[in-house]
Amino acid sequence: MVPATELSRSNETGMSLLLVALLTLVAAEQVFALPLSMGPGLSMENALIYVVLSALIFKMAVQRSTRFELRALHICFFALIGYAALTLIVAALVIQYPGYRTIKYVISLKARLVDQLVFFAVFFYALHHSRSAFNVMKALLLLTVLMNVIALLDGFGYIEAAGLVEREDGRAQGIMGESNQSAAFIATFLPALVAMTLVSRGVARLFWIGGLLVCVAAMFMSASRGGLVAVLVASLWGLACFHKYVSTRSILAVTGVALSVVAIALPLVMAEYGSLLFNRFVGDTSSVDIVDVSSGRLDIWAGLLSTMARAPITFLSGYGWEVYDSMPFRLAPHNHYLALWFNLGLVGLACGTALLVIVAHSAIRAVSLLANPYRSALMAFAIGTVAIATATFFVDLYKPWTYFWAYAGLAMRIAVNARYQQPTSLVETNTAAAPLPKHDPFGWVANAR
Repeated sequence: MVPATELSRSNETGMSLLLVALLTLVAAEQVFALPLSMGPGLSMENALIYVVLSALIFKMAVQRSTRFELRALHICFFALIGYAALTLIVAALVIQYPGYRTIKYVISLKARLVDQLVFFAVFFYALHHSRSAFNVMKALLLLTVLMNVIALLDGFGYIEAAGLVEREDGRAQGIMGESNQSAAFIATFLPALVAMTLVSRGVARLFWIGGLLVCVAAMFMSASRGGLVAVLVASLWGLACFHKYVSTRSILAVTGVALSVVAIALPLVMAEYGSLLFNRFVGDTSSVDIVDVSSGRLDIWAGLLSTMARAPITFLSGYGWEVYDSMPFRLAPHNHYLALWFNLGLVGLACGTALLVIVAHSAIRAVSLLANPYRSALMAFAIGTVAIATATFFVDLYKPWTYFWAYAGLAMRIAVNARYQQPTSLVETNTAAAPLPKHDPFGWVANAR
């Protein structure tokens, strides 16, 4: 879709507020367990997002000026959904697996794949201007911080949020309803919080540092080793990928902020969860038994692959949408990629992986075309995408995908706009070095060539 020019920016405040309200509704429903269901597979936020999507489709049809961008992403989404629907029909009507609950899996296909595409499409196409997308992105980060504030208050017993519970082993389930999923969610947005800290000044910078502190404390409270691995891997990847855009001063600033935040957050969480954290990060990790170190994941993965080996064709075709759930496995796959491979074969694995690769690559390509704050926003998004891609190697995600694809829609709007319009106020020229902006005290822009 060819975006409208920034020079003729229209007022998108109303649509921006609607998108923020939608995200707030989704978050409130999760954290406070609000009774927003309107029937099987349909909730109030679902109804709202589909109304917005219908309005966008009608507008596109009337204007007849739509050019679809990110076609590879759309193709992967449609291929994944189409193949999942096909395998569901085969599993239910042809193979007829024992215990395969067709209606349940139709609803899950809609919730886990179709809704992801819808959230991306709405947040990508509803806004035409980078400034609007960036403002909604900041609202999403603010919402992330507020959700984790509630999680911390609930974890320390100051409030009781109906949607937040504690596991039997003492680990906090967090804002996504499961410890590892919550950690993956936080890891996805930590780079954006760091970026906002760097490009902000005064009181705003203090607020984002406070947000970092809250989110890091919530991650420690989840005691998720996979989440911490995701943060480490994404940070190292980001440094390697974007080193030419980041000055030494900026790296030292990020390192200093990170160490300070950890130095405050860890003792705070240790006061309530000290023995749990010691057992998770010291006791289990130092075990000589690799199965114990992986929390039993290696046994789960071995069982999954051995089941596929009994019918080798499934390495190509998969067993069918959600067939894993209908089989007598005791535990979930605990691996997003193996789950895709088991259920949807190479088509599912390739398309599911390509979705993450495409959005990360699109953000990386646009970084060189932009100045701050958009440059830092896309860098943070790419790093966050690597974080969620790493975290999903250790956990199956459900609720976090809604937020990720909304986030991806906003980031891709900025990235696509950068390819079609390059006003000098936003983009560096190739003929002269851009002056160091006042809002870029750490040299992110000035150091890029």
